[in-house]
Amino acid sequence: ERLFHEAGEWIAQQVEKHGVWDGPLRRSYATGSTLRLLGREIRLGLSVLPPGRVRAAGTLNSDVLHLCLPPADILDPRPALEHWLRRFAAQHLRQRAAEFAERTGLRPARVVVGDRVTRWGSCSRTGTVSFCYRLVMAPPGVIDAVVVHELCHLRFGDHGPRFRRLVVALCPDHDARMAWLATHGEDLDL
Repeated sequence: ERLFHEAGEWIAQQVEKHGVWDGPLRRSYATGSTLRLLGREIRLGLSVLPPGRVRAAGTLNSDVLHLCLPPADILDPRPALEHWLRRFAAQHLRQRAAEFAERTGLRPARVVVGDRVTRWGSCSRTGTVSFCYRLVMAPPGVIDAVVVHELCHLRFGDHGPRFRRLVVALCPDHDARMAWLATHGEDLDL
């Protein structure tokens, strides 16, 4: 209680600064809304599934992601959008990891794509490389920097000089790409 009293003004300033008096901001999605995919903006197109069909389906054509949804989901397409994005991310990130593994010889035991809250990627001691599905909203170069970073952890478990040399050898502008992620990562959300 004392802490809240002493820091009350600072807390109020932070809440006002981030515009979250009513809780976290949540984006709304409808036909014409935009979202990022591989660093570029794409538009969302929504339609209702034909009668008799119940499973949402999504197709990406050029710069439009078209989702066909059950009527009950048309007003809140977020779950279907997240499902589509997770599937796209799993395919894309596994493919990028496989391509870099082929080039570098740094082969993970497994590649897992899920919802990481604190990190964009990680590498376990058992050789499992994990990525956050929202990473596919970043530009391709940023995605590759994260993939290379995690694959390099297969050889070096820390961020020491040998690790840094390997990362820079495989991705010379790694630091600039990661700086982009540090600056814009908060925007990579649904």
